[in-house]
Amino acid sequence: MKKRIIITAVLCIALTLAMAAGAYATDTDSGISIYIDEELTVLDTAPVRVDSSIDSSIYVPMLSFCEKMGAKVLKWDESSQSALAVFREFAVDATAGDMYITANGRSLYVPNTCQVIDGVLMVPVETIAKALNAGCSIDGNVVTISSSSEIIEAGATYYNETDLYWLARIIWAEAGNQSMTGKIAVGNVIMNRVAMPQFPNNVYDVIFDTSSGVQFSPVINGSIYNTPTADCYLAAKLAMEGARPVGNCLFFASIPDCWAAYNRTYYTTIGGHDFYL
Repeated sequence: MKKRIIITAVLCIALTLAMAAGAYATDTDSGISIYIDEELTVLDTAPVRVDSSIDSSIYVPMLSFCEKMGAKVLKWDESSQSALAVFREFAVDATAGDMYITANGRSLYVPNTCQVIDGVLMVPVETIAKALNAGCSIDGNVVTISSSSEIIEAGATYYNETDLYWLARIIWAEAGNQSMTGKIAVGNVIMNRVAMPQFPNNVYDVIFDTSSGVQFSPVINGSIYNTPTADCYLAAKLAMEGARPVGNCLFFASIPDCWAAYNRTYYTTIGGHDFYL
């Protein structure tokens, strides 16, 4: 009788451990599952959403994710709250509180910042996937990652040097005293104009466009020629990467009594600028 009780207890313990392992494998704590190349993948910290909304960003532990994707070296610096993952040909790094991840000389936008959660640096899965040149699709709580044999294009060739030069300058001249989001927003407007057929098709010509009068006051007062800070260059890169804090806006103004206020649809205010569609 005692032997039967012992065997039953062992079976119960084994079943409990199996159930716990299964729960961990499917990340049921967060309800989010990560598939890498069609294989359910267990990360050392469960993925989370930055808030309760089903449309919010899914964050994953950066170093654990990179390890699953083939990183050769993983480093965490507690003092700076930064993480580094080194692959064979390039490196990826991120720091808590920053609005970007760096990969192969590229700066990839993280609107809600990289975050330390329970002592682990977490980053949006879509952004870290882009950093690794991997495909990423999200269907509810299921994330599907498709790895690539090609690495992300290097920043030295991805960023058009002339566009970056002038975009950083208009950001400095118009929003040098604004937050990073405010700086990116100005770059967002310029890049929107570049993409639209009614405006010139490069950054320099958009800034110096006079077809409907001078578009930007720094062209008149000469501040367009001032040397921008590193933050302005970063904001320019993020805008060139597609960061869109003001969506499809084509106009901004620092005063309420302006042409855009009477002729365009108001979108939002960031810092000292109102933005219009």
